[in-house]
Amino acid sequence: MAYTLDDVAVEEFSARVTTLYQQETSLLRDSCTYYSGNGLTMNIPTFGSVTATVNKAANAALTDSEVPAAQVAVTANKIHVPAYFDSLDQFTTNVSYRENLAKAVVAAAMREVDDFILTALDATASSAVTMPTANTLNKAGIAKLASLLMADKVPMANRTLVVSVGAWEDMIADTTLTSSDYMKDKAIADGYFTNVLGFKVIPHTETKVTATPTGREVYAFHKDMIALYEPAPLTVKVNYSPDKDSWVVLASGMINAGLVQDKVKWAAIAD
Repeated sequence: MAYTLDDVAVEEFSARVTTLYQQETSLLRDSCTYYSGNGLTMNIPTFGSVTATVNKAANAALTDSEVPAAQVAVTANKIHVPAYFDSLDQFTTNVSYRENLAKAVVAAAMREVDDFILTALDATASSAVTMPTANTLNKAGIAKLASLLMADKVPMANRTLVVSVGAWEDMIADTTLTSSDYMKDKAIADGYFTNVLGFKVIPHTETKVTATPTGREVYAFHKDMIALYEPAPLTVKVNYSPDKDSWVVLASGMINAGLVQDKVKWAAIAD
């Protein structure tokens, strides 16, 4: 099949958006359990615990161990990202122009994905955790969140702590967290903490505001608690829009997040 220059540019742009969408993921996407499928809604099974029988006596009955199972329905949201541009020549011939446009489109989609995940975290029915130092996230506060997860028998691996700007400032101000014991994280040099008390720390500017108690929410959770369902990854079309007398890139996809295990711990931290 013969390709025009326009066809090649569109195909290259679409491929670049797909690559960026896979590589430049949202801040929170990797902290969730990913599911793919075909339907608009996926019913994700959740299981309770089972009981082991130890040293069963001869002819004795085994301990009943019926798994209490339920389902959590996650319905995908449709995402549409339109980006208008006037110069088809720029789009066709300028690689840097297409690259910047692709990054803008993917960034818009990723912000929505993060918002879906934050909404799922905010759906927890648990009460706010009272911090050892009121409305402050320091080492003692992080330890409190970690201990509550331990009490719920949440595995140490794959834990995430999503922190607000104010919470990040509290952590930076805690000299214990920025001492030589933590210098491998280079918190002062690089401005981020990779791991603290078993948590992967992710600063986020869009955590929810809560009135009672007052502050922005921070969340401590395990990867298995949040399901990210994506039946249709981002795809791209490029068309002319007569009503705007302009060209438009339209990226579309379907994705949503849901709270599967409600053991999320959260606290309100002052900005």
